[in-house]
Amino acid sequence: MTFLSQPKYILLIISLLVIISGFLAGRSTTDIPLMDTYYIISNFHIGVLMGGFFLLETVLYFLTDNYRQWRSTQWFHVAGTGFSALVAVVLKQTPVFLLAIFLLGQILFIINLIAGFIRGKKVLNHIP
Repeated sequence: MTFLSQPKYILLIISLLVIISGFLAGRSTTDIPLMDTYYIISNFHIGVLMGGFFLLETVLYFLTDNYRQWRSTQWFHVAGTGFSALVAVVLKQTPVFLLAIFLLGQILFIINLIAGFIRGKKVLNHIP
């Protein structure tokens, strides 16, 4: 398998890009409107926290690599999470549809981990 054909490596690259973009856009802010309140957060903090969260998910993917997880669900999680994170950093806003895509990706991540544990470990057939 090549390096970019596995979702865990793509998530690792996305997490590093989000952390780097957080450092580069350190002084700018992001407005998050919830109900009647505006939350103004520095992009540095958003980048570092989201990047750290993605790194944690990457570590979980590496630790559970021997379990039979659904590859399509992994790709949907990585694509949804990465798309929503990078668009939020570029737009410097967090629209509701991005939050929905991000949360759907996280729910799929949890479902995939649970399904992998239920389905058990991969069986490797080594024929000498």
